[in-house]
Amino acid sequence: MRAAVLLVALAAGGCGGSVTHHPDHDPPGARARAIEPCAATTRARDVRLRVLAGTPDMVVDVPAGLRAGHRVPLVLGLHGAGQDARGFEGESNFTQVADEHRFLVVYPQSWRPRGFWKYPEADNPRSGLRLLRAAIAGAARVACVDRGRVLVTGISSGGRMTYAAGCELAGRILAIAPVSGGTRRLPPCRQARPISVLDLHGTSDPIVSYRGVGPVMAGWARRQGCRAAARTRTVTRYVTRLDWPRCRGGVRVAHLRVQGGGHGWPPLGGPPGITLDGAEAIWRFFAALPSR
Repeated sequence: MRAAVLLVALAAGGCGGSVTHHPDHDPPGARARAIEPCAATTRARDVRLRVLAGTPDMVVDVPAGLRAGHRVPLVLGLHGAGQDARGFEGESNFTQVADEHRFLVVYPQSWRPRGFWKYPEADNPRSGLRLLRAAIAGAARVACVDRGRVLVTGISSGGRMTYAAGCELAGRILAIAPVSGGTRRLPPCRQARPISVLDLHGTSDPIVSYRGVGPVMAGWARRQGCRAAARTRTVTRYVTRLDWPRCRGGVRVAHLRVQGGGHGWPPLGGPPGITLDGAEAIWRFFAALPSR
């Protein structure tokens, strides 16, 4: 059954000081609060939440049929440049995957020209990182969110912002999954703890050049304390998976290389005949991780 879509209005007032001022390390008592009964209503419905001033609405998907008080994983999906939250929802197929597997999806919306995400940037009331923090807090007011199972994913510019979340919000999230977001070098990084990473990219991307297992992925693996040499296996005719073993804290670091793939969310962008569903692949990776 298709879930209802919720519009989250980002207006003045916020979700309280805890959204914009908490450090990204878990605050005292967070573990105790995590096991308290969840009071949020989990039925699919349309609501408006005030999160941050002067920023656009978010799209939030709450699957129908969630049990009252049952905590569910949360995925934040970041659109690319030239795109908006609705466009990314349709392209990524995450709403359909969430409906099937019963997890919450929030699609934040950048307010910058052409939908770009910016990082690094000075901390300010409308920074992208504050928006992501507020999205996590706001989602918990819509449904019962398992704070130990929060994933950030995104494509292109949203993929680069996903890398930033992996650095700056590691105390709040379990994993990141950037798609076509490759960078020339690792961003400045202040990780509170190791996190799991699944990177997806096509080798024929004409917009964000494919760099594969070069300095970026090798650097991410090094930061998580993984072995330097990746293990390689063929997934399908066009898809190869690389895994860096024995990372710190049981995290996992992996890369899906789409041979001949362009700049698009798999299977969009080819090559013809590709069978990889990006949302399904990310969800399977995420679901297999131990909770925080």
